[in-house]
Amino acid sequence: MAEKNIITDFLDKYLEYTYAICYTISGIVIDKTENISVEKLKEAYEIRLFSDDKERHIFEYDGKIKCADIDDKDNKKDIHIKKYPVRVKYSHLGRYILVQEYLDYDEDGQVFVERTRLKGFE
Repeated sequence: MAEKNIITDFLDKYLEYTYAICYTISGIVIDKTENISVEKLKEAYEIRLFSDDKERHIFEYDGKIKCADIDDKDNKKDIHIKKYPVRVKYSHLGRYILVQEYLDYDEDGQVFVERTRLKGFE
């Protein structure tokens, strides 16, 4: 039986996401998903697919391929968006990458970042 690339199990509907960051042996690929071939995605050992309202993170953990989905559909948390400058070679996507933080509060009322996800470029 031929061995299957398990990452492909999580690539269904990848074009529903606007952007992708692919970590491969030969380097990092950052672009719009429409500009990245499925073959390039299959080479990756870690992938982040993301849009304004959701992210899919595909990665290896403890010897197994995992997939974590985050979306804003039922979000009732406070959010904070941070901007980080991008390298010149990725400036065709924007000057900044946006990271959305989901905030929560501990029993003392202190705020903390519960989780984060990539949101897009500006």
